[in-house]
Amino acid sequence: LGADHGHGSYRTDLHENYSRLFAAHNTIIVNGASQGEGGWVQLGMNSTQLVAMEPMPLKAAMSPNHSFTRTSFLDDKGDKAEAKQERTLALIRTSPTTGYYVDVFRSKSILPNEFHDYLYHNIGDELKFHNKDLAVKPDDQRYMANANVEWKQNLQFKNPGWHFFKNVESSNAYESDVKATFEINQNSKKQYMNLFIAGNKNREYTKVMAPKTFEAPKPYDNLPTPTLVIRQKGEAWSNPFSVIYEPTYDSKSTEGIQTVTKIEKNGAFIGFKVTSMIKKKLITQYVISQPKNFKYSNKEMEFKFTGGFAVITYNEKSDLQSIYIGEGKLFKNKNYAIKSKDGKQIAAYIDFSTAKNEIKASENAKVLFLRK
Repeated sequence: LGADHGHGSYRTDLHENYSRLFAAHNTIIVNGASQGEGGWVQLGMNSTQLVAMEPMPLKAAMSPNHSFTRTSFLDDKGDKAEAKQERTLALIRTSPTTGYYVDVFRSKSILPNEFHDYLYHNIGDELKFHNKDLAVKPDDQRYMANANVEWKQNLQFKNPGWHFFKNVESSNAYESDVKATFEINQNSKKQYMNLFIAGNKNREYTKVMAPKTFEAPKPYDNLPTPTLVIRQKGEAWSNPFSVIYEPTYDSKSTEGIQTVTKIEKNGAFIGFKVTSMIKKKLITQYVISQPKNFKYSNKEMEFKFTGGFAVITYNEKSDLQSIYIGEGKLFKNKNYAIKSKDGKQIAAYIDFSTAKNEIKASENAKVLFLRK
């Protein structure tokens, strides 16, 4: 997801006060205060912890078209962030040439008046918002609070580093879902990264030009990096930063994602309903991303799922095309059931699009055909 900033010359202002800090990366900054502390040159921080993953390293994948990982992170260095985070990333292939990424990033602080900023950098020339009523205006002071903090080389830094952002433009609070695109125009072939962002209350959108990305391909390794920053006032856990990323080449192509709708229960985010045009035929996918023992019932398609991550795919006739469970205990509809034999999490994949149903499952999974 996005090129990494990389690094230039050591011991420079850019390296010490941006490249090594939070603002240079695709992450969340909490209360404007996420930082390292202790350890090597005051950059110590907690390790990211694995929560769930499919496939596990060096293991065979359940599906050729799906994979996911969920990790957790404790942002508690300094005394102004004090946050717990959990991130789910998934890759979903819809054909040999189409697919998308899913990013569900949860964050909450124990401190009052919390706010969370989700950052995403993408190589390119421009970031465009497609919502006609999402207006942005110059906001030059938004990230300048620490710009004049004293810098002591390899000891004290201007955390979190976002004072390097230029051409800052922000919206007022905007609640609706957002469609945005990073445009890449200076390669031999135009490219686009399309973003489908689940909306929420008390949310503001900012676009900036970040410093150049050293690891980008030419000519973008010497150009500013267009960057999206989404601010959530209040916790971002029950309604996390939830974004689908779709890379494309042809802005006029009818292939790929057509619509994205967030799925909610009692006002909390559960997942996405994604409709795509693949080889001139529509498919609909329900992408569920929740805590591992969450129970979800879909009345429209009449299925139930208990677990943390799944992708349920239907063809244009609403026939079940595939079931992917990355982490779960139960999937059930009127025809099929996949359940855990020992009460532990399972992983499974069934592909109904072939002449013979392709079935792969973890050893503790039981697959039942309830009706022919």
